[in-house]
Amino acid sequence: MKTCLFGIASLLLSAQLFAQTEANMCVSVTDVCCNGTTSSVDYTIPANQQITRTYFHYEGNDGDRVNISCYDVVGGSESLIWSIDAQASRCGCGESSTGLSHPIGQNHHLRFKVDCKECATGNCVSGSTTVTFSTAPYVTVCFPDCDES
Repeated sequence: MKTCLFGIASLLLSAQLFAQTEANMCVSVTDVCCNGTTSSVDYTIPANQQITRTYFHYEGNDGDRVNISCYDVVGGSESLIWSIDAQASRCGCGESSTGLSHPIGQNHHLRFKVDCKECATGNCVSGSTTVTFSTAPYVTVCFPDCDES
């Protein structure tokens, strides 16, 4: 009987996760370059929604790059979900994305952190960089164009 109830509960949970739609996330954070601090922005996934892939757009000084990371915040504690370090050469302006091994479901509180660093020259350019995070439904309306001045 317990096995049967467990099987039914598993099917219901799977159906609930499958029924969730992709969240319409579009948030951004600006970090002052080379000041030794990290800037962050928070996002809570709404009920009946999930995030399966996070898209990000970075735009800053040509000579600077960014460390970008995403945390799940539970009870004030942060648990790293993914991270893209400055070694990945996120210099100037561009876009990329990161997938997840499994969807992050409703009511999870995410914190995206950005730390602007120097680029290949080893010299930090004063200024700031802005990173915008989005889900697929909002990429085209959320991200600025790299060609804009």
